[in-house]
Amino acid sequence: MVLTTSDILADRTSIHPALENIFNYSYPVFKDRTSTKVLPLPPLKFHDRHIEPSLILKSVKSLGFSMAQYLCKFCDDELMAFIRKERRLRGGRYFIFPARHENPLADAYAVADYYASNISQITTRFPFKFYYDPSEPDWNSLFYVKAPSQGPEEEDRFRTGTGLHMVHWQSQADYIDDLSLGKEMTKEIRQINEKHPNIAICEMFAFCPLGTKMVREMGPVSHFNWENSRTVGSFSNDLSTRACPPDAKTGLWSKIALESLSKGTKRQHSKKSPIALKAVPKPTRNKGIVRDPGRRGPRTMWYHPEPSHYLQHAWCRAVENDATFIIFHCGKYERIGFRHRETQTLYLSELIDPSVVPTYGKMEIGLQLLIVKDLLERRATSKYEEEGRTSAGKKRPAEENESHGHNKKQRTAKRPEVAIPSAEVLESGLGSRDFALFRLEYQSFNSPVPSSFLRVEPSCAASMKDRSIPQAIKGRKKHGPSDYFTLTLDEPFAHGAIGTVHRASAKFEFGSTTVEYPGLAVKLAFQEEHQEQLRKEYKVYQHMAKVGYTANILRVHGLFQDCETGLLAMIMDYGGPTLGTTKGNQSYTEKEQIALWDALQGLHDANVLHGDIKSNNIVIDSSDNTYFIDFDCAQINPHPDSFENDQDALELIFERAASVTSITPST
Repeated sequence: MVLTTSDILADRTSIHPALENIFNYSYPVFKDRTSTKVLPLPPLKFHDRHIEPSLILKSVKSLGFSMAQYLCKFCDDELMAFIRKERRLRGGRYFIFPARHENPLADAYAVADYYASNISQITTRFPFKFYYDPSEPDWNSLFYVKAPSQGPEEEDRFRTGTGLHMVHWQSQADYIDDLSLGKEMTKEIRQINEKHPNIAICEMFAFCPLGTKMVREMGPVSHFNWENSRTVGSFSNDLSTRACPPDAKTGLWSKIALESLSKGTKRQHSKKSPIALKAVPKPTRNKGIVRDPGRRGPRTMWYHPEPSHYLQHAWCRAVENDATFIIFHCGKYERIGFRHRETQTLYLSELIDPSVVPTYGKMEIGLQLLIVKDLLERRATSKYEEEGRTSAGKKRPAEENESHGHNKKQRTAKRPEVAIPSAEVLESGLGSRDFALFRLEYQSFNSPVPSSFLRVEPSCAASMKDRSIPQAIKGRKKHGPSDYFTLTLDEPFAHGAIGTVHRASAKFEFGSTTVEYPGLAVKLAFQEEHQEQLRKEYKVYQHMAKVGYTANILRVHGLFQDCETGLLAMIMDYGGPTLGTTKGNQSYTEKEQIALWDALQGLHDANVLHGDIKSNNIVIDSSDNTYFIDFDCAQINPHPDSFENDQDALELIFERAASVTSITPST
């Protein structure tokens, strides 16, 4: 006799009554008590406009069948497969019934917290039990939905993002060790942490009429209107196409493909879509001339939410995390999105009411099982393809590798060997231009249209000290090749208290010559409080430039602001790796210590207290020159006694590096 799930639940022993209660879990009927302060802010961020064109969203379609029913059946099937293999599903420690309370959901953070702290507390334990360690008596889990921390009042409380995470291999190492998963599984956890920080994407909205409207109106769009930067110009369209990560062939996609086939979906004639018209701006007649979107002024009007903006932002998050599933949830309604990479399509479920679906708990268990099973299949496919490439690379002759090494050529071409321009040319090329084009070129980013940045603070280079910034002109402005430079940002190499820091290369016209310079770093500040800190840091660099102290300070080429998002960027020279990277715990020689003491003394002679001296805030170039960085904690003209704090911090660096003899500063 073949047992069914109903037969199992009819057995009133062991785990089955509790399991049935979880299956039948549903949300209470909440009342709208949101504060009037819950006002939406534009969800599209700077990075959302720079996704590789082959990875953007092109269309939104309905699934064509009930996702709730599909997930419930999937849960039944996986449960029966587990029973057939393991013979019994046992209860144990941490098998908990989700809480159910009717506390008002004040904003998006409350909606996210309710989802993370209640239903997902138990549903995320099923994948670990079913697919990883079925013999473990306790209901531990490698997965969890993180409740997002509530930010300052000025942050968006209408929408917040979270996701399904795997426990972190480093910060939660003790927990992983307690599970006794073995070295290979620990290695796999680390790789998933690095490649999929969010295994699934959750977009949470405030429980209010507007939040309900956003989720409800996320309907089919045959040609999605993807938004790029509004910079206009003749830009290169021969962007290298990135390899698309594989889709899972089974699971939900097999159901979607079968439904499409059964309905006899006809292939539509290709027409130029609105997205294509908007994604690639019309080229200008004069080569090299670009037009900016206009300077971003203070916000005088409320943002009017558009479902397409939230879809684009969610899709971008999914691309960055290589996630398949996107959950839109507002407390009243839920939609589940399925991202198909190959066709660049988002399939959306019907509106799901967590308080009405009779087996919402079972549906959520099915969802978590489906998400993790999709991940496992894609990981297996990626490993298989990687092994195939490795095997082919070993067998292929050297001549063939050279003739077919297209990817290698692309990587080589990314940072060409170019003559380093003189200091005069570089300072003039970057410091005399008040308009910059920013491109991203790393991982899933490959800007089809660059963002426009306008200068807000001058260069700190000595040759530019007397140059003033022209007054801002309202409206859009045209810029010729001699009026701007282009920055191409590589992946971030540092994440600090203020923002992220990228390696960058500059390109600009200087007379009849095209100059390229790869030795730059760009610090980006996104939030207003961080932008204030970056402005403060810039003022410290500016002060040191004015008093003539440049020996151990990197050259700063100015402060720029994105016309569309208000993002603030400080452009400066790249000084090299930090001492924390190059020295580690190695002791410092007498020569190295003297050089650092002299550098610190020069900083103090300029009446600057660094305030955060540590090995990761000192960099060293290829000529062994050292530079202090990260002046966001610095003070100009502090009390003279304060300089001892910097000296003590530098002394501590030497002590921690197990220096045998520590050189103290001369008095």
